[in-house]
Amino acid sequence: MRKRLLHVLALLSLISNIGFSQIAPQANCGQDHYVRSTQNTTSLSDFNEIYQRAIAQTGGATKRDFEIYQIPVVVHIVYNHAEEYISEERINEQLAQLNKDFRRLNEDAEKVRIEFEDVVGDPGVEFQLAKINWIKTDTTFSLDFDISTLTYRFPDHVKSTALGGSAPWDTHEFLNIWVCPIVGDLIFGYAYPPSQLNNWPIESKSPSSELDGIVINYKAFGGPPPVFSTSTNDRVILKGRTLSHEVGHYLGLRHPWGDSELGVYQCFLDDGLEDTPTMKDPTFDTCDLTKNTCGDVLNDLPDMIENFMDFSSQECQNSFTNQQIDVMRFVLEKHRRALRVKNLQVASSNRSLIYPNPTDGIVKVILKKENDTEYQIRVTNSLSHTFNVPITHFEEPVNSYKIDLSSLAAGVYFVEFIGEQHRFTERIVLSRP
Repeated sequence: MRKRLLHVLALLSLISNIGFSQIAPQANCGQDHYVRSTQNTTSLSDFNEIYQRAIAQTGGATKRDFEIYQIPVVVHIVYNHAEEYISEERINEQLAQLNKDFRRLNEDAEKVRIEFEDVVGDPGVEFQLAKINWIKTDTTFSLDFDISTLTYRFPDHVKSTALGGSAPWDTHEFLNIWVCPIVGDLIFGYAYPPSQLNNWPIESKSPSSELDGIVINYKAFGGPPPVFSTSTNDRVILKGRTLSHEVGHYLGLRHPWGDSELGVYQCFLDDGLEDTPTMKDPTFDTCDLTKNTCGDVLNDLPDMIENFMDFSSQECQNSFTNQQIDVMRFVLEKHRRALRVKNLQVASSNRSLIYPNPTDGIVKVILKKENDTEYQIRVTNSLSHTFNVPITHFEEPVNSYKIDLSSLAAGVYFVEFIGEQHRFTERIVLSRP
């Protein structure tokens, strides 16, 4: 393990009031509250209960023909200077990498070692970009140390327009991702786990639903972004896996070594899952294939540096295990149910995002391109008959629509968007249970 800086030691020892963070470069992700051993043991008991409920819900490792879940994503780019601006192209690259990792379509998936081939799988989760908000601001975002409580406060003000950031879209229905510069480059990012899971310390959960989501340092966002450098001249090459790691936390996953207190790593602490080998400590930005910190006589497996939830170099991360997948899908089916969408579709022209489609009544349409056009909206069928149905805005900006087709008979309908200079039509299938 490489020598740690004193300020990083202090940060990891005292950090609180946040769910997870990725700390650069020695520790890529530091939990907000480094739980004492006794507290962690209690939470592991809760985690085992959560996992048993998860496998009961999903069918466990015996069933891997999962329905694909799709999640709508809103990306907020909050920047001060031109070099911190993130382009639409780079955002699409990042989402493409995230989708590869969560469908096990990543090119390096085949590099998983033979010891783990039977326990890794496809999470069956996809992410669809719903909206990008670019916000230029004079506000700075940093880790603020509170000497009175010996804790760090993280830059959640990036989630507020009034405080110089960008207000979230409904955090129950959308995965909000904020990308911003974080002064000092001490962290790659952080995420809040689901607030209802009792296998997490209460301090690690979102203080309010408006703050739920993921924050990523702009240098750690993209596929791949620029080399991440710090004042210590450490250079960390990222491959877009910071977001994969943080989405894992957002969907309920803990670190494989059980988030023991820094400097007090113990092999009896764990993430509560049987198919992630016991680890005494994180793998700090290396790909050491010989690392085996907790040799077990009955199951002497090396540390799983391939796991997205380790701190290993992103060049060797490539997998989630089946039990990690069970937990994430359980969270989507129970605790983040409103986030999970079936049949999320984007028009081939990339004009809009439509979901669910087919629908049993309510359909939402988000126009992909920002413009000031005021559209007239008309719903017709294949015979060009027009239907008067309720149409309302459901999010800012105004080009996001909720269309209620519940009064119509099952069939194929067309939604026409008519503007002064733009006109296009989307096809929607109305089905009945």
